[in-house]
Amino acid sequence: MRRTLTEIDKVLGDKIKKRRKEIGITQAELANFLDLSHQAVHKYESGVSKISLDRLIVISEFLDVNSQYFLEDFEKFTSQSTSYIQSISPSVLDFFNRIGKMPQADQVRIAKLFNSILDEFIISSS
Repeated sequence: MRRTLTEIDKVLGDKIKKRRKEIGITQAELANFLDLSHQAVHKYESGVSKISLDRLIVISEFLDVNSQYFLEDFEKFTSQSTSYIQSISPSVLDFFNRIGKMPQADQVRIAKLFNSILDEFIISSS
C-alpha cells in the first residue's frame, strides 16, 4: 500500500529544516546521524518523502525538541486533518496521546514495535 504525500508532509519537512537551521546543523550532519543520504534528508525537508513515526521521534531527539514540536501546528489543516482525525477511533487517539506523554526513548521503542506489527499485518493481509 503506497502512502500519498500531503501538505502535512511538507509542513513536517519545513519544521525539520527550520529547527535544524536554528541549532546550526547541516543536512549532511542530520543525514549522517540518521545513516541516510543527504538526498533522503532533502526529500524529507521538501515534503517529497514521508517520514515514519519512529524516524520522526529519532529526528526530534537529534534536533533536541519534543516530538510534539512537529505536531503543534496541524490545527490549521482543518478540512484535511479534521476529517482524517474524525476517522480515527477514540481509542487510537488516546493511544497516541498517551505515547506523547512518555519519555522519547520509550516513544522510539514503541514506534519500532508498532511499525514491526504494522509491517507484519500488511504482509499477512496482502
